[in-house]
Amino acid sequence: MPVISEVREDRRGKDSAIVIKMVETRYRRGNPREESLKNELVVRYTLEPYRVVSTLRICESGFAEVRIPAHDSRLGYSSEAHALFAKLAGLVNETSFEPLSIETLKQGLWDRSRRAEFAPIFAFRHSRFQNPLGTRMDVAGTQGTDLADDTDLVSGIDAFRRNPVDVYVDRASVALKHEGSNGIMSRDISLVFTGREHEFSVFESVDRDEYEFILAMILKLSQIE
Repeated sequence: MPVISEVREDRRGKDSAIVIKMVETRYRRGNPREESLKNELVVRYTLEPYRVVSTLRICESGFAEVRIPAHDSRLGYSSEAHALFAKLAGLVNETSFEPLSIETLKQGLWDRSRRAEFAPIFAFRHSRFQNPLGTRMDVAGTQGTDLADDTDLVSGIDAFRRNPVDVYVDRASVALKHEGSNGIMSRDISLVFTGREHEFSVFESVDRDEYEFILAMILKLSQIE
């Protein structure tokens, strides 16, 4: 049963927000164990408990963000966000908020007109495109490489996206370069843009300052003030 573990005011400089944390115990399958039972082979799994902490932050400006921990469940992160709001019904009303799209950033990652802008910010690890016919182009490099450094590949992507209005970026994995963080980040941090128009994933542990920098950068590049 999920429970509210914390409700507190969060201040950073002049900004003020309310933070609500929800804690829940879930279970994952452990190692299987086979047993013979008459004419049947029974496979038993131990259930291993683990703790899940989801966070809702609502700023004075009306901006709200939901943070969902990474998982390997088939349940999508949007479904998890809706479930969190449902659990907080009576305290917070989800219909009071509207999604803020970061599609401007996601679709602009391979836009020729923004290539010089993104070069010092992102290293491109994997991208998947789809055209109106349903044809997909999936590109990935070896670990640590930047797809944007491969001029032949970039030419191929540009050819596939000759009309970028019709060919959209379905998924993109990038590394946010630490050099432009003014010392906040000590290493590049992996991000994934996929799913709903207002979703992104941080694929490694980050501290508070790193997360705030990442979020501010995404909002800025998505042209959200």
